[in-house]
Amino acid sequence: MIPTLYQQLRSKPARKRGFTLIELLIVITIIAILATMIFVGGSFAIKKARITKAKNIAVGIANACQNFESEYNRMPIPAGSSGDWEGVTDATFTATLTGKDSTKNRKEIDFLDGIEAASGKPPVGGIDYITDEANPAILDPWENYFIVHLDGDYDKKLKNPENTSEELFNSRVAVLSKGEDNTAEGSNPEGSDATNDNAKSW
Repeated sequence: MIPTLYQQLRSKPARKRGFTLIELLIVITIIAILATMIFVGGSFAIKKARITKAKNIAVGIANACQNFESEYNRMPIPAGSSGDWEGVTDATFTATLTGKDSTKNRKEIDFLDGIEAASGKPPVGGIDYITDEANPAILDPWENYFIVHLDGDYDKKLKNPENTSEELFNSRVAVLSKGEDNTAEGSNPEGSDATNDNAKSW
């Protein structure tokens, strides 16, 4: 019996159909979009975590200064300074609060005991014992010093480190990290608001 044309066609193995070029391009595009979303989301999360860490350190520095004042009835202001003091968390400032400088902290109390050590290469986000163990400084998560304003004339007023044309009232200590753009106020080099990534103690 001669098979019909329909039977002949049915008996032929079906060809395996591959992806067309358009389908492949669509899949690649979707993967690229998802990868971009994951990268952007991850970058944003990392940035927020660094700002949170910087704020915690700034609050810790402010508390250390207030505890220093409670102990010695004065702010940890360098000798020879008068009135309000504006500085940074360099080795000299840090030595006073850690007790390494016993001329200003005669009881050698470590008021910064609650602040963690900086980590990484380069060391960031804490007290930097790695660069110079004997003379550590306090660095924010972007490897910069914190700005510190201290009320040296006891009027409970300070210049706002984030906006120097304004004052902070009922404040004895103000500590600021300028964030990733290292710009405290105005616009950063990209033209965005420089305060968006700032971390402050008040």
